[in-house]
Amino acid sequence: MIFAIPYQDGNIAESFAACTTFRMYNAEEGRLVACMDLEVPEESGVKLAYLIIYNIRCLVCGNIGEEVERELNANGILTFPGYAGSADEVASLFAQSMQQAIDGADTYPSSHACGGCGSCGGGCGCHGAEEDEGCGACGCGGGCHSEDEAEE
Repeated sequence: MIFAIPYQDGNIAESFAACTTFRMYNAEEGRLVACMDLEVPEESGVKLAYLIIYNIRCLVCGNIGEEVERELNANGILTFPGYAGSADEVASLFAQSMQQAIDGADTYPSSHACGGCGSCGGGCGCHGAEEDEGCGACGCGGGCHSEDEAEE
């Protein structure tokens, strides 16, 4: 699975509109196997074109305008807004959660390594899924860590 995060200085960019870099991740079996930074112009339409060209189907992000989110969704790109903190940490948790869903979970599972959605100051990034599908991943502000990091 390939997904992207608007990226700035190691973190998820606060705003999709102002970002000029996407960090694109390739995940296999719930683990990140590669990432690449892609510089993009600030214009939303151009950003959309880049996401389509690179076959991105999921966008994990911070703040995003409703119109831009609708345009992304209309072009087959699921959006998971409301995230903050370390892009790589959130990407790792997102990859694990999506793999659990692919493996046959009835709902999109939550990555509650931080004690539950919202318990560490973040909010659920549940956008892009129907209400009865549940949460895609916890939107922690960098306080969550992957299982591998927790063992270190």
